[in-house]
Amino acid sequence: MIRRIVIIGAAVCIPVIVYMALTHGQPPSVSFDEAIERTQHTSESDPAAKVLVEAEVVAVESASDMMARDSTGSVFRVEYTGTAPQSPFTPGMRLQLVGHVHGGTPPLFHATQALSK
Repeated sequence: MIRRIVIIGAAVCIPVIVYMALTHGQPPSVSFDEAIERTQHTSESDPAAKVLVEAEVVAVESASDMMARDSTGSVFRVEYTGTAPQSPFTPGMRLQLVGHVHGGTPPLFHATQALSK
C-alpha cells in the first residue's frame, strides 16, 4: 500500500517539478526596450525581474562598464558586476547578458552574468 502511494506521489510530483523548472529556471530573452517595460510595471518594493538580453559590445569604458547594442539596435550602458570573464570584453563581442534594468536617465542594464555567444 505504501509503495503504491509513493509511486502515485512521484508520478504526480515529478512532472510538476519539471514544469516549474522549465518555466521559472531561465530568465526570458528580451530586448533592452522590453526589459525597461518590465521594470516600469513593478513596484519599488519588488525585486527587479531578471532577464536575458543578447547584445554586441560597442565600447568598453572599464572592466565593469561598457556600451552594448541589442538585436533591435538599441544602444545602452551596461554595468557588469559578475565574476571576472575568461577573456576581457572587446568591441564586437557577442554576449548574452543576464541581469535587470535600473531606471534613470539614461537607464542602464545591471548584468550579473555575461555569457559568450
